[in-house]
Amino acid sequence: MFSKTELEIMARLLEMASNEFTNHGCNDFTLAATPESIALVKRAEYEEGGNAEPYVREGNVNTQDWVLMEYLKRRCLEESAKLA
Repeated sequence: MFSKTELEIMARLLEMASNEFTNHGCNDFTLAATPESIALVKRAEYEEGGNAEPYVREGNVNTQDWVLMEYLKRRCLEESAKLA
């Protein structure tokens, strides 16, 4: 388990990385299309106002790297708030 401080630092680093990665030419991020990965990408994209259904092809689910970073940043902050 991470401490409140660790979670807040991870959130800050993910925010910084997300801001940098949005400027890259190719932001594709591929995961194996497991039910858990598909559900994760679906939540992340929905919260960013993106596709309701993730792009699944040839056993992989695709999204953008910064979308996952933003989602994980929010999750870190949510968990950090519980430790207040």
